[in-house]
Amino acid sequence: MKRRIALFPAAVAALLLAFAAGCEMLPAGDPPEGDLTDNTPPPVATPLALRNHLATQLIVFAISNGVTAFDPGSDPDAVAIAAEAAQTAGFRLESGAPLRLMLRRDGDGVDLVAVRRASGDEVWRSQRP
Repeated sequence: MKRRIALFPAAVAALLLAFAAGCEMLPAGDPPEGDLTDNTPPPVATPLALRNHLATQLIVFAISNGVTAFDPGSDPDAVAIAAEAAQTAGFRLESGAPLRLMLRRDGDGVDLVAVRRASGDEVWRSQRP
């Protein structure tokens, strides 16, 4: 027991020295202006990366809005994206759900869109990377 008590001051001193050494590692002066790194996400380059990106955005939408069910429609790509997202987020895929998923394709790529079944109003659209 006495040995443990004797080691305590040495451990505290070593810890204080480590903190003091860390303080000297920062350069003097003000930090530079603006961003230090480029934080823009890289472009989605492969079909699998696009599918994962859309599934992730669908998960975030479903969780943040309390959505419990989607109708994935009949597009095989929309069904695959919705099935992947449903496994993670725990929502159901059922025909006739209040929100229907659609894939919209154009010259710039693909968007996943959720529309209200009753009115046809768009309530969510994926953001292209």
